[in-house]
Amino acid sequence: MRKLKVWFGLTSILLILLGACAPAAFEKGSTLICPKDYDPASSKCTVRLSAEETYDALTSQELPAVRLGVDEVGVYRVNAEEYGIYEGVGYHPTPSDYVRVYTRQQIHIVSDIDPNACGGTYNDFNCVKALSNVTLKGYQKFGASYALDVSLDFSSQENLRLLYEVGGAAQLMVKFNDRSRDTLRDSTDIDPQKYISGEMKRPDVAAIWLEKLEKSKYMTDWQYFRLFKFEDLAVRYFEPEKSDSGDSGSSSQVLEDQEFQDFLHRRDLFCAQYEIGTSLRAECERTFVCSESNQVCYFGGAIIPIDQLPTATPTTTP
Repeated sequence: MRKLKVWFGLTSILLILLGACAPAAFEKGSTLICPKDYDPASSKCTVRLSAEETYDALTSQELPAVRLGVDEVGVYRVNAEEYGIYEGVGYHPTPSDYVRVYTRQQIHIVSDIDPNACGGTYNDFNCVKALSNVTLKGYQKFGASYALDVSLDFSSQENLRLLYEVGGAAQLMVKFNDRSRDTLRDSTDIDPQKYISGEMKRPDVAAIWLEKLEKSKYMTDWQYFRLFKFEDLAVRYFEPEKSDSGDSGSSSQVLEDQEFQDFLHRRDLFCAQYEIGTSLRAECERTFVCSESNQVCYFGGAIIPIDQLPTATPTTTP
């Protein structure tokens, strides 16, 4: 009897293991039969109707269809010049590798020293580290954290093209966070003494920052800027950075700080002859950023060859 119980036990375990190894149940719409050399601008796929359906492996291939969740949008290429969007929960008849998935929901980005404040893990999407090395007037450094709400604009063919080419929500938000955080770090228009004295408070900083994100040339010249609608920004923490000699800050953060400070000093030297806040100063600073990336630069409407860019103050009259 004991041997019989052992045999039944082993048989049960074997059946469970075999069941775990069995192929997943076929889901209608989940699999597509596509041309061997799939081209998103011209190829057409058909939905595989059953697990038993066969196809010519010499000319065709089996690819997974894109699946969208609640409030998700799939941007795909209709033809060489036109883009479209899929909406609705479930499968859609285009291979998942050729659809860029985004959300229609508002994206809530939280910057905080503690990742538990925004989900438990930093992800470069909507949970990012606190903002260090925020440089204010007089080059005084502050530490900060914030919450930013943005939404995406799907209203034009140009926007759909950009959304398709950038590759999806994760790739886009990494670029956005890098660009927006650099914009906020350059806050030399904010007087730290007014904040320390209480004349300026966090909502005032938030208003200045939101305007910087919406109107600064560094943001508006960015090719993906048009994709974003800025909904709200709140400053969670904004205080002078501590200069504790016992703090063993990471070498990468120290290097980042040194590079950013050097950038600001070189920019101010480059544009020293133009008053801060004027349109000429803004154009000069834009030209300086351009010169840093070894591109063809403009100043005063004229092209400036890289080898003729000034090393101190601009010499071209706007």
